[in-house]
Amino acid sequence: MNLLSAPQIDNYINYLNHSKMRFDKNTWDLINSMYEILDKIKPCGEDNLHELWITIPRGNISDYGNYEEFVQDEIVSNYKEFETMWKRDYPNDIYWYKLSTISFMQKDDKEFRAIFLNSKLIAQSPNIETTGFEMNISYLIETIIHSVKYCLDKMEKEFYNDYVKNNLPFENRYGTIKRSDFWKVYPDAKEDYFSNFSQSEIDELKYFVSLQENMQKDMKVKYRASKLIGRISKMTSGKFYYYCYLGYKANNYPNCETLTPKELYYENADGRDDGLKDIDENSFEEFDRWYNDQTRFGGHPWEVCRGGNSTHVSLYVMHDEYGYYFRVAGKSYNRSIETIKFFLALKKADIPVFLSDAKELLSRVLATDRIGIVPHFIMPFYCESCFPNDTILDFIHLDVDNKEILKYIDWQSEEEQYLA
Repeated sequence: MNLLSAPQIDNYINYLNHSKMRFDKNTWDLINSMYEILDKIKPCGEDNLHELWITIPRGNISDYGNYEEFVQDEIVSNYKEFETMWKRDYPNDIYWYKLSTISFMQKDDKEFRAIFLNSKLIAQSPNIETTGFEMNISYLIETIIHSVKYCLDKMEKEFYNDYVKNNLPFENRYGTIKRSDFWKVYPDAKEDYFSNFSQSEIDELKYFVSLQENMQKDMKVKYRASKLIGRISKMTSGKFYYYCYLGYKANNYPNCETLTPKELYYENADGRDDGLKDIDENSFEEFDRWYNDQTRFGGHPWEVCRGGNSTHVSLYVMHDEYGYYFRVAGKSYNRSIETIKFFLALKKADIPVFLSDAKELLSRVLATDRIGIVPHFIMPFYCESCFPNDTILDFIHLDVDNKEILKYIDWQSEEEQYLA
């Protein structure tokens, strides 16, 4: 049996992930055999979910790559550099991979199957539309089967769960750490976060968040603002641009003294404004008509500080039976100070504004919240569902070289697995 090493497994994962590959009969025969073995283990979730931690050796340096090709591609200039790269990328003798498999019957009475390694899809049932030639990944499946049998043997000896509990590397685990403790270990991170945020602004945030929360006590919808924050009866695009200007100025954006509020908006906003720039800045009627136009779609007029999907700041214009008000949103770590300054600027100008995730943002500033730690193979974004008992804004990978941080982490328990 030709068992693969960790670098070879990683190459397969990178190549197969998210692709719609066709596999030959030998590969599917092996996959079917693997599922028969997995049936000896109790499912741990819906769709006949099985999850096991399998271990793969680092292997030889030749498994890492071809030295001659590295030299030819000018990646390294000598063998010592090649060996250093190998040991840097694969410093451990053993590597752990989370194997996840599902299977269920579809409406056409065909069984769907999917196999994941470290949350990356590597194979799915052949009745899904696929393209390309038939691949043979027998070595990969044989290696997985060998590892599954090894896990099964540990379960039969009632040793698997303890083995995982005691040996699973920290970089493969979920956990949380108090932000105050994180900043103890990384004081530079705290200093950087507050580099443009004063104690007086912290006090203002505490006051306005407390005020907002008191107003929200009787509200059943989290993101609908209480009428007690006030409303504006009539709205124009010119007012919107001016409120944006107040936020930009509070954040020391360039050109606040030389550009008009409208020009400043189009210099810093997303730009996809759904035609906002074409209406009269002083017309209540034109703004109402534009705002209520149900044919508008696809734009981002409220993305006033442009960024990525989760790294921008928004100033939403909201309307209800009481009139217009505004909602500031932007909870990403790197933009949260901008968000807060934007909110404070509008509050101090007596604008009816609501801050999204207000309690969570205040907890971050006061370092009373927790940071989520996710395995190295999970992107540290949108991981809220991994921490159902906590409200987590920020997710990080563990710095395995810093041993001091370990004493502050509360690790989640791994779900135990049992024989069927």
